[in-house]
Amino acid sequence: DFLAGLLIAADQPLSVGDYIIVNEEHQGWVLAIGWRTTRLLTRYDMHVIVPNSTLAQASFTNTSRPREECRFHAITMVALHDDVDEVVRIASEVGEEVQQQDPRGISTYRAFAFVEVFQPGYIELRCWLCAKSWDAHFGLRDAYLRKVSRRLRDAGVPVAPPTHLIQTRAGNLLSSSPVP
Repeated sequence: DFLAGLLIAADQPLSVGDYIIVNEEHQGWVLAIGWRTTRLLTRYDMHVIVPNSTLAQASFTNTSRPREECRFHAITMVALHDDVDEVVRIASEVGEEVQQQDPRGISTYRAFAFVEVFQPGYIELRCWLCAKSWDAHFGLRDAYLRKVSRRLRDAGVPVAPPTHLIQTRAGNLLSSSPVP
C-alpha cells in the first residue's frame, strides 16, 4: 500500500475533489490521498477507504479529468410509434432546450438524439447531453427525462413501461408489463 501510495503521488491520476469510479462499491469524491489509503465520499454521504494498492492495480474512471464537464446520454423507452422521425425530433428538441436553459448544462454543447434499439413493442432513444460537472449531470439527466416524458405524452406518444418477455420451452413468447 505504501509503495502504491508513492506511485499515485508520482503519477497523479487523481486529486482531492475528483470524482472517481473504481467499481460499484468504490466510487465517490476524493477527500484525501494518503500514503496507504485514499478516502472517498460517496453520493450517500458515506466515507469509503480504498487501499492505494487497489487503485494502483485497478482501472478506474476519473470523471473530473481531463476536464470537469461531463458528456452523458439519457435513455427513454417509447412505445412503437408510426412516426419515429417525429419522436427523435421531439427528443432532440427537448435535449437542446434543457441544454440551453438549465444552469447545469453547457449551453454551447449541441444535444442530439437517435434511436438506439428497436424491441418488440418499443424503441429505445438516447439523447447525448453535456453537464458542467459529474455532480451536475444527475440533475440535468433528471430535467431532460421529465421534460421529454411530458413532451412525448403531449404529442400522444406513450412512454413504454418495462416489459418482460419470457420464451417457453414450446417457443411461445409470453409478455408481461405493469398495470397502470
